[in-house]
Amino acid sequence: MLFKSRKSDKVRIKLDESKRIEVIRLIQQEGCPICRACNEHLEKGWFWFFTEAYSEGSLVSKYIDYWGFCEKHTRMVAKIGPKWQKSVIYSWTINDKIPRLQRLFKALQTYSGSNFVQRFVALRGWRKIIRDIMPKGGCVFCENIAYTARYYIRALLDALAYPEVRDLYRRSPGLCMPHFFQALELLDEKYAPQLKEILEVQIEHLEQLKKDFEEFFRKEDYRFSLEPKGKEQLAWLRAMQIFLGEI
Repeated sequence: MLFKSRKSDKVRIKLDESKRIEVIRLIQQEGCPICRACNEHLEKGWFWFFTEAYSEGSLVSKYIDYWGFCEKHTRMVAKIGPKWQKSVIYSWTINDKIPRLQRLFKALQTYSGSNFVQRFVALRGWRKIIRDIMPKGGCVFCENIAYTARYYIRALLDALAYPEVRDLYRRSPGLCMPHFFQALELLDEKYAPQLKEILEVQIEHLEQLKKDFEEFFRKEDYRFSLEPKGKEQLAWLRAMQIFLGEI
C-alpha cells in the first residue's frame, strides 16, 4: 500500500505540474486566459464532434431535445460543419419533432368540447404536448465550453499558489468579467489567497481603464484636441473585451 500511495502522489504531482505549465502558457497570451482555453478547446472539439460524437446516443438526444444548437453555434456549424454530418443532425431532429407536432395538431383539430370541464382537461393535455415539443436542456457546445471554463478556472486558482505564476498573472490582462465572476463563485478557505490576487489585478485593470477614459474625454475637448492620440482611443474596445471576453 505504501508503494502505491507514493506512486499515486508522483502521478498527482506530475499532473499538477502539467496543469501549471498549461496555465502559464495561457497567461502569457493576449486576452483572458480562460477565454483562450475555451476557444482552443472548441476548435479541437469541432473535429471530434463531426467525426464521431455527432452520432453518439447521449449527444444525439441532447441536440434533438434542444432543436439543434444555440444561435451562435448554429452559425458556426453552418460555416465549418461537414455537409453530411449537418444533414444527419438536422434530419434526425426534424424526424423526431414532426410526430410530436402532428400530435398537437390532431389534439387541436379534434377538440369539440363545449363545457368548462372538457375545455380545462383539453387545455392541460395540450400544454403537456407543448412541453414535450419545446426545446429542453442546452446547446452541447455551450455546455462543453462551460465545463472547460470551470476546469481551467480551478487550474488557474491552483497555479496561482506558486509565486512565478502570480508574477506572470500580475503582468497579464487578467480575466474577462464573466470568468472573473465564475472564479468568485469558488470562494472558500482554500482559494481565498488566490482570489484576493485575482481581485486585486481586476481592480487595477478597471482603474487603468477609468484613467484611459478620462484621458479620452479630455482630448475630445477642443482645447486639447491637437494633442497626440494614444491607447486611450481604444479604451472602449478593451472595456468591451473585459466585460464580454473575446469579441
